[in-house]
Amino acid sequence: VVYLPVFFCWGTVALFLGTAIGVSMFYPGFGGSPIHFMANHISELLVFIVTTSLAQVAISLARYLGVAYNRLAAAHDATERSLEHISSLYQALETFSTREDSAQLVDVLAFYSNKLCGENAACFLKKGIEGEEQDENNTILRIANQGDEDHGIDWEKELSRLWNQMKSDQTLMIHPLNAENGQIIAVPVISHGECFGLLAYAQPEKAKNQEEKIRSLTFLAGLAAIILERLKGDKLWARLLVSEEQNRIANEIHDGVSQYLFSMVCALDTISKAEAHLQEEKIQEQLKLVEETAARAARELRASIYKLSPHKRGESIFVDNLASYLDELGRLNGIQVDLQAQGSEEVLSPALRKALYRIVREASSNAVRHGKCTALNICLSMFPNQTVLEIKDNGCGYQPVKSSSSGNWENGLGNWNMHHLANRFNGDLEIESEPGRGTLIRCTIPKRSEMEDSFKEAVNK
Repeated sequence: VVYLPVFFCWGTVALFLGTAIGVSMFYPGFGGSPIHFMANHISELLVFIVTTSLAQVAISLARYLGVAYNRLAAAHDATERSLEHISSLYQALETFSTREDSAQLVDVLAFYSNKLCGENAACFLKKGIEGEEQDENNTILRIANQGDEDHGIDWEKELSRLWNQMKSDQTLMIHPLNAENGQIIAVPVISHGECFGLLAYAQPEKAKNQEEKIRSLTFLAGLAAIILERLKGDKLWARLLVSEEQNRIANEIHDGVSQYLFSMVCALDTISKAEAHLQEEKIQEQLKLVEETAARAARELRASIYKLSPHKRGESIFVDNLASYLDELGRLNGIQVDLQAQGSEEVLSPALRKALYRIVREASSNAVRHGKCTALNICLSMFPNQTVLEIKDNGCGYQPVKSSSSGNWENGLGNWNMHHLANRFNGDLEIESEPGRGTLIRCTIPKRSEMEDSFKEAVNK
């Protein structure tokens, strides 16, 4: 929308009035002065002035509202991006368990600090998930640059300095660098008085949206602290559960199998000391009793084993939960979902099951929400040497873009999360998609070696 300038509008009015007065001066029958002419046409003059004034007020109001709308739209877009990043971040952090390396968590935090703040960022972890203090040579540090920019900041030196200077009640640290690199903004990752590390980003001293970036980084640091505290609690809870289960098994063995074995030992000792032949009726009755006692002990032991092992009971908890989620997804969205599972889930570690479940949720959610698919096919092959997960939909598809520097998929944070999950288990994530032809996501764990690929090429030739 183009609005006329104020001077142009009033200049046009003045030009029109001047022309009207000039023409009237030469009009036959008019002998008055310009003032007399304006006095005779005061009502028309007021109409021009009031109309022009109202038009200028309306233009000013429209211009102000346009600026406010643009700002509101920009703030809305920024909020939507932040919410998408935070939602995707929480899903990524939820995949971590107490058995995994803290360095994997630091990678995710550094990546999302970079995405939320739009600047070169770093995550500096001085304490692991278990809360133990690490020495200087064992510091966990990850850096995420904006694009391919690298301003040569010695992040480890600068963040170590900030860590040593940090006070217990400090929630924000601003450390100036130089004219080129500007300053470092750092926020401590603190939960219940325990500080795990720092999240930081570098920006020019007079950068735009600094307060918004600081709020985003502070929120991210708080979320990271909650996750780290939860992982510590999960590990303690897992130890307590293991200890409780060990006590339960020990009591069952003591009250059941152990008593049967003790009875058998006593009976055999009595038989060995008896002065009688093995074929005598009394000895045979005692042997029969020992046999029955051994059979009861074996039955109780077998029952305990079947109670502890879902595999022995013929249950597939991971596959059943996956099928339940997909069935619910299909019913809610009115799509056809097909799950094919091969092999045994016993070959998968708990951490790998969790990662595969997360990949299925991310890929199926994208297929429904973005791909607008009507059919979804999932094939899961679980074998000791290799696990392959394929998710195929008939949606609208898209053009996947892979970063030349990192090798990660750049189409959204969901693809990055799936790639990161596969990479943690030395796996490979492939995305095959074209606009209008659906999408195929294939996750192979572990990834195929170059030797296997060369062998297949030779066989095909």
